[in-house]
Amino acid sequence: MAAANRNTIQRKLVMNVVQNSLHPTAEYVYKTIKTDYPDISLGTVYRNLSLLSNRGDILKIPLPGSADRFDRDISLHYHAVCSECGAIDDVHGLDLGDIDMDASQNTGYTISGHTLIFTGICPECQAKISEQSLMEE
Repeated sequence: MAAANRNTIQRKLVMNVVQNSLHPTAEYVYKTIKTDYPDISLGTVYRNLSLLSNRGDILKIPLPGSADRFDRDISLHYHAVCSECGAIDDVHGLDLGDIDMDASQNTGYTISGHTLIFTGICPECQAKISEQSLMEE
């Protein structure tokens, strides 16, 4: 059996943290596991996150200018990121039609997928900004 197909204890630990967290970073996964398994290395966590995302067991969310996040929800959906606090939320229910085929026709590329990240200000940060504005008046 190839190493990539073996479910090692480290891989199970990484998968468990991703499944029980909301969009964790590799650093978060590492720190969470290291509490109970101090011998695990950050490299092992990165390798397992990469393998799990390449296999399609989890979703890798690349964020420009920030650490990649990982998602237990592998269904077709998108993400919204708060530009104030960095919170990330799922966006379900968008129908973008044949966006991959359209991109292929426009570029000549064979499109294998896409990532869509919305940026804005989350409701919690909006409330804080509103409070601050009221206090300044």
